[in-house]
Amino acid sequence: MQTGAANIYMRTGIDEVLKANPELQLVSDQPADYMSEKARQITETVLQQHPDLCGIMGIWDNAEVGAGAAVAAAGKQDQVTIVTNGAGAATGCDSIKNGLLDVIFNFNAPIQGEIAAQQISELLQHPDRQAGSEKTIFFGPITRVDKTNATGRNCWKPEDIK
Repeated sequence: MQTGAANIYMRTGIDEVLKANPELQLVSDQPADYMSEKARQITETVLQQHPDLCGIMGIWDNAEVGAGAAVAAAGKQDQVTIVTNGAGAATGCDSIKNGLLDVIFNFNAPIQGEIAAQQISELLQHPDRQAGSEKTIFFGPITRVDKTNATGRNCWKPEDIK
């Protein structure tokens, strides 16, 4: 059972894609608990049960690397498309470049941090504001990252954030 807000939102998105595309058939729904080795094992089994599998949708790029390894080991990289979500780290881009993942919907963690820092700065500059007197929502961009744009700010490294 999904309990984390991020998981619930991402799973809702997957469900909406499946509902809007009835030609897609869900053949397996198993949590890998954010562990790439578990994702690899699950994917190996699913590929044996469904040799015509055409796609994998996941919710975290690091875990889906294991699924990509299983797809590569089965020689099905041209058949199975792997789509996932991630923070935009260089490791995800490396996985795309190495053929383990096809698409990452990147929420770009550094930009999320910048947005939070801007809000904190705004609050500190106006200590006279009453708590709850303003309602503010920030939206960070989501970028579709694939082989054509797995570079630059889409692929940050920890040392880039200082």
